[in-house]
Amino acid sequence: MVRHLGMTSVPVKQSVHKSTVRRVRPRRDFAAMEERRMRAADMFEQGVGPAEIARQVGVSHQIVSDWRAAWRRSGREGLRAVLLQECGPGRLTLGGRVDVMPAL
Repeated sequence: MVRHLGMTSVPVKQSVHKSTVRRVRPRRDFAAMEERRMRAADMFEQGVGPAEIARQVGVSHQIVSDWRAAWRRSGREGLRAVLLQECGPGRLTLGGRVDVMPAL
C-alpha cells in the first residue's frame, strides 16, 4: 500500500483475488485556506519577503507571489475566498444562477 501526503487510502476491489488501493483526495478546508491568505496579508503589511512567507504558511513562493499581486490590487478583500454557487448540473458561476433559456 502506497501512502501519499494528504491522501486517504481506500481499498478498491478489482477481482476476486486482488485488491488495490485508490487514493481519495480529502475535501478542501476553505476556511483554513483563507486563514493562510490572511496570515500572508499580515506579513505583506510587515514587509516580510515572499520566500519567508511561503515557508511560514506552507505554500510555494509562486502562490505567495500570486497572493501578493492580488493584495496589491485589492488589499485584503482581494485575498478573501470567493464562494461559488451552483447553477445547474455540473455548472458553477460566481454571481449565481444564469438564465440560459432565452439564448436557446
